[in-house]
Amino acid sequence: MFYDYAIIIALQEERDYFFEALSQPVQVVHEDDLLINPLYLSLKNKDRVTGAVCCVGEMGLAPATNLTQRVLHVLHPRLIISLGLSGIINPDLHLGDTVIGLSSHHYLHEAAAVGNPQASSETPFGGAIALQGDTLKPSKDLIDLLTDFRSSFVDAYRKWQDIAAEELSRLIDVNTISKLQGASLISDFVRLKVGHLACGELVIANTKAKDWLESIKRKFAAVDMESWGVLKACEHDPRISTVIIRCICDAADERKKELESETKDMLRRWTLHNGARFTRELLATLVLTDSGFHAPMGDRSNTQDSPEAKLHSTVEQNFLPLYGQQAKDTLGDVTAHERLFSSLSQWEVKPDDPGLFTAFKRSIEVSAEPDIEGVVGQLDALSVFLQCEISRPWVPRIFRSHFTPY
Repeated sequence: MFYDYAIIIALQEERDYFFEALSQPVQVVHEDDLLINPLYLSLKNKDRVTGAVCCVGEMGLAPATNLTQRVLHVLHPRLIISLGLSGIINPDLHLGDTVIGLSSHHYLHEAAAVGNPQASSETPFGGAIALQGDTLKPSKDLIDLLTDFRSSFVDAYRKWQDIAAEELSRLIDVNTISKLQGASLISDFVRLKVGHLACGELVIANTKAKDWLESIKRKFAAVDMESWGVLKACEHDPRISTVIIRCICDAADERKKELESETKDMLRRWTLHNGARFTRELLATLVLTDSGFHAPMGDRSNTQDSPEAKLHSTVEQNFLPLYGQQAKDTLGDVTAHERLFSSLSQWEVKPDDPGLFTAFKRSIEVSAEPDIEGVVGQLDALSVFLQCEISRPWVPRIFRSHFTPY
């Protein structure tokens, strides 16, 4: 039988969370010697397409490669999605975020022990190795779509964030959430990020190992153990589109076991749910033709004339070039300033009305932020940012999505 797409997941736990998030039963089907779980979702141009979730059963590159090769041979999918849990490398990520892989770097590919530490990398596990490494990339057209997802599909992105926030409050008690926020491990809203992935056979669960990975390539966003293996199985077939979706569930340091124990694995469940729901949103934007899966040409959910699109355009063209870094330096993680930016949604006045800025300044002054003068100094910048007609309720979320640092 032919399947339109296949989702490769490492562990049965992850697979179960995936189906739970989509409210679909886990059905088991044998295709030749392959055990799969059928999945039925909609595309932009088709009401229902047949997919398969394929569980590797263990972590690691070789098992992921072997299973993906079998999936390609038996199911003949046109799209392969590598989905699973990952740890944070870039400290600007938070638990619950979803990362789209720009590339996957197998950091131990063709690595060899050497006797001369001067020409090698001193590992945190003892000994020195010469690192060769190998980088593979998913399909560029789908990466381009996902890079622009939050600005092109504003309603879908906002709904995805809202569902995640609501579910977090149900799964984890308020004291634990407060503790995680205090440690800068979670944010008010989950975010979709695009970044490079480190991939290998090592479980990264301490700061020394994490720092070692950063020393190899400082642009890593997250670390996993399967994505490179999935891409490797697909690299010689140009008919296959590929996407990497990683769900951030731990900090890849000494807190990993403590987090899992304190939250009774609810963080892992919540994080995988977020990735599963985003996968559904992604598929809903794609078009399937005889030549395979493609990003839609034009016709996004928001036109260039919509208030959301106009706001994004204004931010990118007028505000970011002049004030972007200044805003980050002054405000840091903008999600910590929700009270400030939510005040913008309370005013039914034109954006250039001085009364808006007087009220905004007053809301800043009563919020007890540590750098009041610096924040107030952003008002002139905000006046540039707001020189367009917009619907006020969209301001906080879109402003936050642009200025939460990567």
